[in-house]
Amino acid sequence: MGKLVGTLRLRFERKEQREERIRAVFKSTNNRLENAKREAKRKKKTPTDLLDYLSIVDPQLIERRICDIERFIPRSHNLNKQIRSFIDHLFVKYPVPEFMYGVFF
Repeated sequence: MGKLVGTLRLRFERKEQREERIRAVFKSTNNRLENAKREAKRKKKTPTDLLDYLSIVDPQLIERRICDIERFIPRSHNLNKQIRSFIDHLFVKYPVPEFMYGVFF
């Protein structure tokens, strides 16, 4: 009888350990999903994120910027306005016709 109780206890402990590992996996997956959702909800993008949206093929173009990339602070929550003001921040000294912004997309 004592051996049976020991075997049952061992099975119960293994089951508890397995369930704890499963809970840990679900918890870590939940945290990653929540972090991804939080990042997606973030309205104002970082300058690095905005730079990724632009299709600048020539690396020398970035070197011709008039202001530092990291000094840019977005004022709008609208992504299109953020990108346009980012382009203005980097390259524009004088007013630019609207159609010329399409070159960057």
